[in-house]
Amino acid sequence: MSVPALYLEINLFSVAIMLLVVVKSTGIMKIVQQGRFICACITTIVFILSDMVVYMRYAVHFAAGLIIALKSVYFLSTTLMCYQWMRFFASYDQPEREISPKKEAYILIPAMIQVAATILNVNMGFMFYVDDSGAFRSGKLFLIQYAFAYIYIAAAAANAVAKMVRNKNYVDKDRFINTLIFLFLPAAAGIFQYFVQGLPAACVAVTFCVLSMYFNAISDIISVDPLTKLNNRKELMRSISRRMKNFRDDGPALYLFILDANLFKGINDTYGHLEGDKALKRIAEAMREACQPLKRRATIARYGGDEFVIAAEFEGDETPESLCIEINRILSCLNKVDNSPYELTVSIGVAKYTPFISTVRQFMSIADEELYKVKKARKIKR
Repeated sequence: MSVPALYLEINLFSVAIMLLVVVKSTGIMKIVQQGRFICACITTIVFILSDMVVYMRYAVHFAAGLIIALKSVYFLSTTLMCYQWMRFFASYDQPEREISPKKEAYILIPAMIQVAATILNVNMGFMFYVDDSGAFRSGKLFLIQYAFAYIYIAAAAANAVAKMVRNKNYVDKDRFINTLIFLFLPAAAGIFQYFVQGLPAACVAVTFCVLSMYFNAISDIISVDPLTKLNNRKELMRSISRRMKNFRDDGPALYLFILDANLFKGINDTYGHLEGDKALKRIAEAMREACQPLKRRATIARYGGDEFVIAAEFEGDETPESLCIEINRILSCLNKVDNSPYELTVSIGVAKYTPFISTVRQFMSIADEELYKVKKARKIKR
């Protein structure tokens, strides 16, 4: 198989994957984020197709005007693709967030400048042109075409780094790290392809990253509670089982916490289910903040209804009692911040793992019994 044919086949295969992702991704993200993701995928498909057609000039003779037109589309589609992915990542941590029209206008400035420069380039040839022999030539400002696209990549990367520094939640930090990887791989591949022509490195890299993002989104649906964004019951059971399996007598102490919102039915009956949902989100946020020092040694999950579970490993001076106190302290602060018309509190049952506990169900049962004792002592109905 000739090199041009292989190049075209790789591009077509990438387009097929991108189209499949667009079709299959419907409904797996929030509406605003879904729209941006599809727009980014479509512009990526246009970029891959334009790259494929431009490369065909090595095998098929094109008129000078057609070469200029194809190259113009290629560079503009590259910038448009980067612009759309930047818009997508701007809402990655806040799926419902819209970008204001004023901010959108500022973001479009580099792309608009490139459109104007591309139009002027047709007659002036300062970025690229076709000489009298029909050969494509780079102009003095050829690299500025890439600069327009990389401005959006740099802006998206800077935004991800800033959010990662500000964010205390290590799960969200992982998301921003994945964003940086997504941005870096295609950018590096594009630079590689510039120096080593004949290899569709950019389209392969961006397709791989989009496919990876799609699988991550599917994984979130499978393992994340949609309301609180905590792990769901299925992921919790996996985590507890894994921690029990890896437990060592000389390692960290393993504890299981079952949390139950006190008088939650009264909140729903008095203030409505929407307010009840806000209460559950507040509990989830308190748990996240309280478990932040434990990082990956804690798995936080919504078990169902108004019940939550934490599986955590403690080292050194860390104690389960201090975590319980911290959860209620943070929850009290969040109640004040949100001007809550009711006092939202939780009861917590704690169980310590020992090798005599043989199943996850048994471990959960012991923690649940402890929760019952706490509720009974405080005369709170479950």
